[in-house]
Amino acid sequence: MQKIILSIAGLSGMLAVGLGAFGAHKLEPILIANETLDTYQTASDYHFYHTFLLLVIGLLSRRIPKKYIKTTFLFTLIGMIIFSGSLYIYSLNGIKTFAMITPIGGVSLIIGWIVFIIAVFFKK
Repeated sequence: MQKIILSIAGLSGMLAVGLGAFGAHKLEPILIANETLDTYQTASDYHFYHTFLLLVIGLLSRRIPKKYIKTTFLFTLIGMIIFSGSLYIYSLNGIKTFAMITPIGGVSLIIGWIVFIIAVFFKK
């Protein structure tokens, strides 16, 4: 499980850097025209923050019961995809439907953090 989590964390970090740079340089005119530059930045920030949580989960995966690691990982990954993904898409096309699912991703991220906190209390 550790290799999978750390590999996905690495992939997420790579995507966060790439999407952040692409947004800042190539997409900036579109984002400014759509008045969504701040939204794209929020997506990028949260993408980075939760990439670090994935790294921590992966590094602690052998010290914390597997059920907590797996649950934290899944809620965090799903939350990142829904939260940041919906904001990335909304900021590029301006269709509010995408922004409407963002809170679902946020709730998933919060649950991921809660399970992580519980996991720390049950560590080996």
